[in-house]
Amino acid sequence: MRPLTDGTELLVGRDSELSWLVAWIREVGAGRGVAVLVDGEPGIGKSALVRTACAAATDAGCQVYWGAGDELGQALPLLPLLDALRITPAARDPRRVAISKLLRGGAVVGKGADLAARAAEQLIALVDELSQDGPAVLVVDELQWADRTTVAVWSRLARAVRQLPLLLIGVLRPIPRRDDLRSLFRIVGPGERLRLGRLAEPAVLELVAELAGGKPGAELARLAAGAAGNPLYLTELLDALTRSSCLQVDPAGIAELTGAATPDSLPEAIADRLGFLPEPARGVLRAAALLGVGFSVADLVTVTNTPVADLL
Repeated sequence: MRPLTDGTELLVGRDSELSWLVAWIREVGAGRGVAVLVDGEPGIGKSALVRTACAAATDAGCQVYWGAGDELGQALPLLPLLDALRITPAARDPRRVAISKLLRGGAVVGKGADLAARAAEQLIALVDELSQDGPAVLVVDELQWADRTTVAVWSRLARAVRQLPLLLIGVLRPIPRRDDLRSLFRIVGPGERLRLGRLAEPAVLELVAELAGGKPGAELARLAAGAAGNPLYLTELLDALTRSSCLQVDPAGIAELTGAATPDSLPEAIADRLGFLPEPARGVLRAAALLGVGFSVADLVTVTNTPVADLL
């Protein structure tokens, strides 16, 4: 089990969404399970929201398990769930040992056996057993990068969750949206979906004040407005300003730009974070950003007019 008890992430402007998650935690504590999808653009605060809710779940006596998809780990079946449920060869309980052996091929006789499918069945049984021990929360973050077998297991658990004291949470971005991910939105009803939008202006100013250590002045507020209500962009902006000594808090508690080498825009402030890279590397990153979420090395070679060997 991987308990999450910290709850120290800065969360601003998400009271409504957090109240829904806390209500569902209470439902699970009363033995009524629910499957929830939390989606939104990168950096919008999905993981911070769910981690804060998980801290509340731990305080309420729930078991909490957390795994995350990885774009580079999609070839490894069930990796997010194996990580969340601590499935390793060193595990002590028989169910975890059996799953580990299945995925290593040590418990299968004959050809053509679908090891991942058999391990998936065992994982579903393990989640059922854990839920019988007490209310549980199972989170798969970055679900858009999870392998298809993980998504299939999440889908099956979502269909059966009403019979378990389990809060099943999937956290994902709108893109990429594969067919198997789209199907989850048919399984999970509109009432169990949380779509995080951009922070409203009062929440933006509150977050900037927390990060800067003072109420934002006019120039800092203007610069922060360029972040379009994205908490990650705001955090990067304030971090860049602080590292560059462009921010100060006056005796009245107003945080303002110093005027010394102050960036004129959010992109300029964020670009400061990549300043340690040579210009050719920054050029490749700019081209990659223009190509979007998914592209091939061949695309990058064409756009940058750079040989593959130089890119690698």
